[in-house]
Amino acid sequence: LIANDSGFGVSLSQTHRKSGPGPRLSPLPTPGRADFGPDSTEPKSRKASPRPPACRPVAGTRTAQPRGGPPGHWHCYRWTGDRRTYDDESARRPPHLVVHDIPPSEWKRIAAASPAFMASDVPPLEVPHWLLRPARMIRATFQEPDKASAWYRDQVTDLTPAFMTDHDRDPARQAEWQAAAEGRLGWGGDVVGGWYLRRAGFASVQVVACSANRIRPTLPCPMGPQP
Repeated sequence: LIANDSGFGVSLSQTHRKSGPGPRLSPLPTPGRADFGPDSTEPKSRKASPRPPACRPVAGTRTAQPRGGPPGHWHCYRWTGDRRTYDDESARRPPHLVVHDIPPSEWKRIAAASPAFMASDVPPLEVPHWLLRPARMIRATFQEPDKASAWYRDQVTDLTPAFMTDHDRDPARQAEWQAAAEGRLGWGGDVVGGWYLRRAGFASVQVVACSANRIRPTLPCPMGPQP
């Protein structure tokens, strides 16, 4: 999965198919899609163009990078658990829908009013919302994108024996994911990886830009002001 510019993850980890072995991971697209953006519907009067191959390298998407300076650092998160827990969205979003930028003080108020969301360690539906949660959930923090990318690679390597499919364990496939992660971190974006595991498990690895996040630039750092 790679975070698209709306803040939601887009799957890079599964084969292109209409249904997978686990639950549909709403609001993510069908597992295996490498599109960078929400699903679109072609008008009935026009023949839909064929979709690009699944899991293509995404280095070319750097041309669409947002403007602005680089983030001060990246916070890293990892979660593994039951697919049914991941598919339960009740604790994966704060109770207030925020469309526009709001001041940091307002974000803190929303966090204080969201005890279930704040206590959960299941990945949030919107990637930058990790920054609302307590700092104890952070696995690592890096100021350099190459170190954040190396951490992401190490997590994938550690999880690989538990991946459900040979497809996800394929070294060439993983090299594509790593190239995509390096490209996105290189211009200050977020990286999100998600994989089905054996025995009905699911794993999520996320690297989230902070101070400032390009999607939610007013979210305060969970570790407090940085020097």
